[in-house]
Amino acid sequence: MISETRAISYVSDFWASFPFGREITNVQRYQTFFLGEPFQLRKIITKIRCPAGIAHSNIVGSIRLVNDHKPLNSAIAGFVVDRHSVSSDWQNVSCSVHCDLSPGEYALVLGQGEPASNAAYEWGVGARREGLFFGSGNTPIIGATAIDYKDESEHGVGWMQLEGEGEGEIIDFTHSGTDGNGFGNYTDEVKRYQTFFTTDHCERITGIDLKIRKFNGIGQGDLTVELYTVAVDEFNPPRSQPNSPLASATIPSSSIGEDWTIVHAPLMANELMPYMMYAIVLGQRTPGPPRYEWAVRKMNDGSFFGKWNGSSWIAEPNLGDGWMKLWGHRKTTVFPVAQHGNVAHGFGNSEDEIKRFQVIDLAQNIGKALMGVDLRLKKYNGCSQTDITVQLYDVDSKELPIGAALGETVVPAYSIPNDWAIVHAPLWCRDLPSKVALVLSQREPHASRYEWATGAGIEEHRFGKWNGTEWVVEAGRGAAFARLWIEEPLSIIDLAHASLIGYSFGDPRDAYMRYQTIVPDGALQIKGVQLKLRKFFQSGQTDLMVWIYPLGQDGKPQSWPVASAVVESSLIGTDWTIVNVPISTGTLLGAFAVVVSQRNAIEPRYEWAVKEVNPAFNFGKRTGGDIRRWRDESGLGDGWVKIWAIRT
Repeated sequence: MISETRAISYVSDFWASFPFGREITNVQRYQTFFLGEPFQLRKIITKIRCPAGIAHSNIVGSIRLVNDHKPLNSAIAGFVVDRHSVSSDWQNVSCSVHCDLSPGEYALVLGQGEPASNAAYEWGVGARREGLFFGSGNTPIIGATAIDYKDESEHGVGWMQLEGEGEGEIIDFTHSGTDGNGFGNYTDEVKRYQTFFTTDHCERITGIDLKIRKFNGIGQGDLTVELYTVAVDEFNPPRSQPNSPLASATIPSSSIGEDWTIVHAPLMANELMPYMMYAIVLGQRTPGPPRYEWAVRKMNDGSFFGKWNGSSWIAEPNLGDGWMKLWGHRKTTVFPVAQHGNVAHGFGNSEDEIKRFQVIDLAQNIGKALMGVDLRLKKYNGCSQTDITVQLYDVDSKELPIGAALGETVVPAYSIPNDWAIVHAPLWCRDLPSKVALVLSQREPHASRYEWATGAGIEEHRFGKWNGTEWVVEAGRGAAFARLWIEEPLSIIDLAHASLIGYSFGDPRDAYMRYQTIVPDGALQIKGVQLKLRKFFQSGQTDLMVWIYPLGQDGKPQSWPVASAVVESSLIGTDWTIVNVPISTGTLLGAFAVVVSQRNAIEPRYEWAVKEVNPAFNFGKRTGGDIRRWRDESGLGDGWVKIWAIRT
């Protein structure tokens, strides 16, 4: 992701002011703020005045961690504002401060160096916002160092602006609303949509977070996420293009609970126009009365929420906005192989069309890293298809696939519909050659198979099949639809090994979680993680959960995770499986831990392959649900892991 100058603003017309810098009550004032990504704070601006003209002493400010939305006593960073720079008139007071902040909740705290009963300051306060907390700090006697913080959020939000450097671009419609509106039914609430405007730096979307829950019983099908262009009219419904979204993704039903659940979908789209309106559309793979609800609350007057009732889009802006966060960045090169086409060529059969391949010329991207591929696919001839295997190969002098696969991943069968859909596969290759072959097959060849769309493409990009005996070039059929997501060269922190010994996790009694620490030799951004895992002890394991945690002074995971991901249980076998985890972070400045568990702690669990690789790194577990019960077990070795990252 790109580092850019950004501002976090709680700036609005203010209608009130509240004092700070007094001796007993209102010794301090605080305002909380939340970061969804790493942020390099460089300047703080507040709206301040001193009614007495000149205060008794300078303003002393600090940035602090919080507990229960109130400041802790120790400061992460501090600053001082000269008292002579503040007058009796309202003014924007700025101060330089250098502090690198991780994602999470913080508080800006303001006080006076020497509190005084009369010559105190006032902080301008504007409209209240849900999820932000404003309050005062008081002491029992004059000169006491212990501060008792009191929530006074009913007064509003303290006027402030934080400026600095942040990584990534986010379209943020998150809120604290607990009301929901349904989708996935047979009729009426068939689908739900939420529109949004792109910014000048969101040409590409790389993922979406959604706040969803199951509703009206059990048995819901998988949730579908689609991106559409938007028709220009009064309420901006999605442009009606049946079966032709710009991008799509699927969230397994098993990833969503009956309570509100924040889930992530790898929705990948490129070539979005700046300052244009698009729509996210949610549906259910198999509509029915057991369906889903999308958390809503009014957030943005320029966006629209509504539904598809089976025949038309219905705007319902009075309901609010659907909870979502879109992730995007512009450092990725998206390499298109073919234009949209509806000509279909099969693969996954037990004979003839067993595999399909597409040769791609990457002469301009030699040495860079492949992090994913978009494919336009559909099911064909029934509904008994198994998962798709996607592989990347080098090519020989005849431009046919050769050797061992350079990269491999799996696309779950449930994510492919009966009609054309663009799906994203996290296919990774660290060091791209000048030409590659993309090969698609079915895990279990069968007459119920798949089709790959072809269209007008680059003529020298060969397309063909594997018939069980040889690779066959099929000239004149165009090029298969594929978009490669290519990054600048990546570094890999490699704790891979050949050990077949494993230690379990996901157990409700003992190893609830497992962790592996990493101590990088510099700042980095994680782009993906690979793990060597297998299912252990019976069947019925739930989805794999993966987090990235910062480390505390004791060398164990602490605080909150900076990133998380879910991997469908069906993608992990009972034999050792290399699992691609599409997880990414902003810039990490120190040691961190890869933490794993399963969605529901049950007896059927997973094992992580373990052997000592680097004695400087630690391996361990967490027992039960108590986050304080992290236990070091470095004597067992290191968990098999590869960290794919960009050095920053």
